[in-house]
Amino acid sequence: MLRLLLGMVRVNRPWRLVPSLSSAMAAAGATAAFGVFYSSIWEMATALSPLRLSLITAMSITAMTLWLIIYNRLWDSPGTTVAGSMPSSTTSPLFSRWSLALG
Repeated sequence: MLRLLLGMVRVNRPWRLVPSLSSAMAAAGATAAFGVFYSSIWEMATALSPLRLSLITAMSITAMTLWLIIYNRLWDSPGTTVAGSMPSSTTSPLFSRWSLALG
């Protein structure tokens, strides 16, 4: 199982993604430095209700996810296929068989 996981990571080559995330890493570093050197973030965290902090967290995760998807063009347009992939008409019976076997 570990060998399979390591093989999937190696084939996907995640280290190629690091240069495209450099602007996000810089923003994260600046935010971390601000949080370490200024106490206003900690005061805001203690002043806000847990519900409001949860909403802020959800909004920031959504914004970061959308930025990653849009900036790196990680979506598929309808009707496009990836080179070497099977059409959906041949994959759906395969997946239904797997779901019946695993279910």
